[in-house]
Amino acid sequence: MGLAASKQEAFWEACGFGHPELVQRFIEDGIDVNWVSYTHNCCPIHVASQGKKEIVQMLLDAKCDVNVKDDRGNLAIHHAAMRGHTEIMKMLMAAGSPMDTPDKNGWTALINAAYWCQPDAVQLLIDRQCDVTYQNKDDRTALHEACRSQSEDEEGLAKISEMLIRAGCSLNAKSSDLGDADFTPLMFAAYHNHPGVARVLIESGCNVNAQGTNGWSALHWAADRGNREIVEILVDSGIDPLLEAPRGKLALHCARDNEIKEILDHYVRSARGACETDDDILDGSDYDDDDDGFEKRDSLKVPGDEATENDVSSLPSSPVSSIPDAMDKDNSSEKGIPAINGHEVINGLTKMTNKMTINDAEREIM
Repeated sequence: MGLAASKQEAFWEACGFGHPELVQRFIEDGIDVNWVSYTHNCCPIHVASQGKKEIVQMLLDAKCDVNVKDDRGNLAIHHAAMRGHTEIMKMLMAAGSPMDTPDKNGWTALINAAYWCQPDAVQLLIDRQCDVTYQNKDDRTALHEACRSQSEDEEGLAKISEMLIRAGCSLNAKSSDLGDADFTPLMFAAYHNHPGVARVLIESGCNVNAQGTNGWSALHWAADRGNREIVEILVDSGIDPLLEAPRGKLALHCARDNEIKEILDHYVRSARGACETDDDILDGSDYDDDDDGFEKRDSLKVPGDEATENDVSSLPSSPVSSIPDAMDKDNSSEKGIPAINGHEVINGLTKMTNKMTINDAEREIM
């Protein structure tokens, strides 16, 4: 623990760092269990919910407010869901915490659990009849967020996607990122290179040929990002390689990787059934990004390119990890797409976990 500036701050730190003996002593002395830390802008129940089950029970026994929000609008259950602490989530719900309360960016506990790849937390919320259709301020559902997650746990993300689809999440709903890049779940999976998720979506019957308002399909995004496995999955699914963005731009013309170009070259020729020369259809010379009429790749607003723990949580840096707030920041990768990021908790406290704060900052689109 750090050098707390007050007795209340010391209590808050004890809750966050997991010192039950100290916590019990403070409670017996009549400490205010709902006190808001001036340093971290959240209450003891928020930091304790990030993994300190024994202390959560102590706070509940002391009649703490489970519905108090941190400065980003997160309840304790948001923090528990982001970290996958299902037992703590059950305790909070038993104490009266609602499941579907959104933070100021519209992220519910389910959306947090999906984005941060916490399958058990997702299943618990679904079993408790949470609203799986809820959309955050960028019109993204929990399925969208799973598809644009920065997690590398492909098996976990695929499992979450299956759960959400079975529970009724829309396969083809589009996000609304200010009209710059309205993505379906499949487009997000293609952009963020989640092959397992893409297979689940396709096997579940999503519209593989859906296009955004910029004309790009999942195949365009996969080709542009160099995600070869996704390109192959989409080709095998029967996606139309002749889908055109403005001025006839095909996915082939978005490819930068030579192997992907070869795959799409063959696919386009087969679809056209013609013996056109490379110059006729495949070199993409007429589709330079600098060419008028096309947005440059780097300027395209893609949903959630990099999610930071600042996106989801509202807890500033605390001894525990705060939940990142996904929508506070100007989503860096894509406009309007939050990225959830955890902040390190410092300032008198020793650095503990790098991911303790739920910030609204970036649940960036792609």
